[in-house]
Amino acid sequence: MLAVLLLCGPGAAQSADWLAGDDPPDIWNISCADGFCSGVITYSGPTIVYSNELCAELAAGGSPALTIDEDNKTIELWFAPPAPSGCTAVYDPVAGITGSFGPLTEGAWTFFSESGVADFSLRFTVPQTNSDGIVDWIPGSNPPAQVDVECFNGDCADAVLFEVPTAVYTNVCLANQAAPGYPRLVLDPATRSVELWFATPAPPACALVAAPVAGLSGTLLNLTAGMWSFYSVSNVVSFAETISVGDFEVDFIPGESPPDTWAFFCDTPDCTGDITFNGPTPVYSNGCSARAAAGGIPLLAVDEEAREIELVFAPPAPEACSPVYLPVAGLGGAFSGLADGVWTFFSDSAVASFELTIPVGPQPHSADQDGNNQIGLSELLRVIQFYNSDGYQCVPGTEDGFDPGQGDKGCSAHKSDYNPQDWYIGLSELLRLIQFYNSGGYQVCEEGEDGYCPGL
Repeated sequence: MLAVLLLCGPGAAQSADWLAGDDPPDIWNISCADGFCSGVITYSGPTIVYSNELCAELAAGGSPALTIDEDNKTIELWFAPPAPSGCTAVYDPVAGITGSFGPLTEGAWTFFSESGVADFSLRFTVPQTNSDGIVDWIPGSNPPAQVDVECFNGDCADAVLFEVPTAVYTNVCLANQAAPGYPRLVLDPATRSVELWFATPAPPACALVAAPVAGLSGTLLNLTAGMWSFYSVSNVVSFAETISVGDFEVDFIPGESPPDTWAFFCDTPDCTGDITFNGPTPVYSNGCSARAAAGGIPLLAVDEEAREIELVFAPPAPEACSPVYLPVAGLGGAFSGLADGVWTFFSDSAVASFELTIPVGPQPHSADQDGNNQIGLSELLRVIQFYNSDGYQCVPGTEDGFDPGQGDKGCSAHKSDYNPQDWYIGLSELLRLIQFYNSGGYQVCEEGEDGYCPGL
């Protein structure tokens, strides 16, 4: 589709006019009002100094005009006849041309002139812009060496910048033909995935103008806390990357010996620091086979309002895997920075099904069953029972959520189990609780070795 723009009509954004004066700009340049070139784009550049506009158009062969070719993403500055039959001797100099165009469709554009009066070529990109982000071809013939995903200013919650290598194409039109289609981003919160795909129809025909492109770049927006899959499966590019918004990570565990049960471990007594976790899955011959069985890449989906973290598996799932035997068994990872409250960490997937409760922030001591900030005799005797047993385990429904003996560790450890946290109550840990009993009470305090201090 060609659009020839000679004059600016009412409300039009395209124009081409002589610059008044005898001091032309140094170079040809464009300026994007919104920083992304997705709106109105202004331009200016030099010519020689003419004594007036009529003399300039007589020399140029006509008045300045723009031709916009949407298919080949070119804008040509030219001079539309008729030229004036002569020019006056009045000195009202012009030197250079200025104007504007846009908004344009997304793509790698070339703004140029081969008129003799103004000879230049400028490359710029109008990105795809929507609520999910922007993406477009990279001008030039040097694609990125590899897929590169980076958080803007170190925070993936603000934006995620990416570059993806492709082959070198003669121009953006031919690149879109090869894809086939125009690059787009689709964010799916349900599967925690962002797909780079290509929307058809592709251009039916392309000019052989040499304006090479190689690779794709852009920005992902609106990613909520947790982990995301960013991927593409297309004719021109295929990749899968994991993006973590916040301090979250998870992956399959190498080896053939999965953990016995799902459990988590806090590096601070109140779980406000780093929280690590692991749990069993079947043994798979390699990571690819594990992802194929699970239906995708393991990710952590976070719902801060509901205080939930879900282990999910996001596309793409591998269609075929190598027979190389590098076994994996189980999943492990970490997260941190959770807001105070009682969190639920769970999965209902085919390869991992569990539910853990994680209290974060100041909590009553586990031994304080009635929550009165005092350790009574019966409460102390209960912990002595754990001390005299082969550890303790999680048993929902009991007086304190625990029972003597080894077993399920899918709950938050007892607050007396802190040095180290190993599902046993040691002598020093028991003596600490006796200190609270003899002090008439306890209080939450950051400086306490276990997050508590004696006294009310």
